[in-house]
Amino acid sequence: MPLHTNRERGFTLIEMLLVVAILGIIGAIAIPRLVGARQHARNVGDAQANAHTIRMLLESRKAENGTYGAASTYTWNAGVASDAAFLPQFTPSGNSKMNYSLTVLTPLTYELTVTDPVPNRVVYRTNQNGDSLPI
Repeated sequence: MPLHTNRERGFTLIEMLLVVAILGIIGAIAIPRLVGARQHARNVGDAQANAHTIRMLLESRKAENGTYGAASTYTWNAGVASDAAFLPQFTPSGNSKMNYSLTVLTPLTYELTVTDPVPNRVVYRTNQNGDSLPI
């Protein structure tokens, strides 16, 4: 006959500590990645808003002058314009450190590309119609 017949079932202290340690390791890995992804999403949102601002300024320019401008490429790297006379009203807003490249293809067409300089990848492209172009 066994000595301990009414032994209760449950987790031991070691098992509970092991589960807590595993959850802590998973949390230490996952939380920084989620915070980084959230910040990247904010930066991309700011970049898209700035691209929309450029589009509106270009439409105003076209309404006044009949064209978007001479065929050329204009850039804003870290907020500094390559040609301060072209769209002098535009200053990137938000926390975005994105680079903007506006290529006026013809007097009535253009493409706008937004690039994230850290991994050096394109995050957004659009044209005079407001279409999102393939990245």
